[in-house]
Amino acid sequence: MDYKIRAATPDDHDFIYKLKTESVRPYVEKIWGWDETYQRMDFDNDFSGIEQFHVVEAAGSLAGFVQYYWNHSCLEIVEIHLRSEYQGHGIGSDIIQYLQKECTAQRRKMRMGKTPGMKCKNILFISDRSFPDKSHFTNRAAQSGAAFFMDQRRS
Repeated sequence: MDYKIRAATPDDHDFIYKLKTESVRPYVEKIWGWDETYQRMDFDNDFSGIEQFHVVEAAGSLAGFVQYYWNHSCLEIVEIHLRSEYQGHGIGSDIIQYLQKECTAQRRKMRMGKTPGMKCKNILFISDRSFPDKSHFTNRAAQSGAAFFMDQRRS
């Protein structure tokens, strides 16, 4: 499936919040309970760091987003969410593999979190580990400031 990633804009706020809510609400409700006022405030605070958010587009539609940032020693992947119809096509795995390559090139570690109880397809969650480059997908990417751009072609 063809897709691209671009830096989020303020116009993406509502899409990202809605997708995040659809993805995590069932799990958050079971663990802590859902407080819409708190969740909206927390998200708005996160989104004030808009440079951390990247939108995934596929088939001319908004397919998902990834939130990550570089700290002094590693890349922190905060979240990655894809709409259900775009799951299972390797998009999330490809994004993680691309970021893994960036970490390897910069000799940094990668850290990822996961909401307790959340089911994720084909993703192994590892914290505080250095990754050797084992990517087998061809990525054409250009680093530009805080954002990355990636075109992905899958047969």
